[in-house]
Amino acid sequence: FGSWGGVLRESAGDAIDVHAYWKHPDFGGNGWTGSSWKVGNVSMTTAAGTDPLTGFSLFRLKGKPFVMSEWNSGQPNDFGAESLLMAAALAAWQDWASIYLFDYHSSGAYNRNRFENFFSIDTHPAKMATATAAALLYRRNASTQLG
Repeated sequence: FGSWGGVLRESAGDAIDVHAYWKHPDFGGNGWTGSSWKVGNVSMTTAAGTDPLTGFSLFRLKGKPFVMSEWNSGQPNDFGAESLLMAAALAAWQDWASIYLFDYHSSGAYNRNRFENFFSIDTHPAKMATATAAALLYRRNASTQLG
């Protein structure tokens, strides 16, 4: 995306599109090939204002739909259950045009009993359990009706 440079680039198009991940895996500079990695185990609720979701409020442009075409939190993370709900609540509150989650399923078999990669939602019990509530929150714009 590219922060303010990305906003300038995107401003010539039909919409503003951003990508973000909370606690993306860190391979220590070895790219995706490294076998040594870490995922920060931090809640977004304790990092208000430093998480990517709240930072996006600065990148809105009047008259342009705002789209987040990639969103997820890395796993393993004890706070993965909050990622879909928090994105849906903020997107509903700020009237974002859409949110696309990355990545529902990128592995071969569907009948798996473990995480296949850092972002697969289909094998994450907490993300699967909150996906419907997050979709309803966003689609019904429920966050604006809470207070």
